[in-house]
Amino acid sequence: TRSVNVEGSKRVFRAAAEEGVATVVHASSIAAYAPALPGDPDPVDERWPIAGVPTSFYATEKALVEEALDRFE
Repeated sequence: TRSVNVEGSKRVFRAAAEEGVATVVHASSIAAYAPALPGDPDPVDERWPIAGVPTSFYATEKALVEEALDRFE
């Protein structure tokens, strides 16, 4: 799944940049963010660390794509 989800996304971002595409839409997930600590009163938002859940391939891949999007921006 990593070759499609992460590497495929990077290819799309690169192709969009090379062709001057003004807008790219990507479906992200809350799974990209590190888990909140139990009892933590702060809400998880876009300022939360992007780390995913290390034991979840899905979450790890979503975090890697988010990092690629940050570089793409």
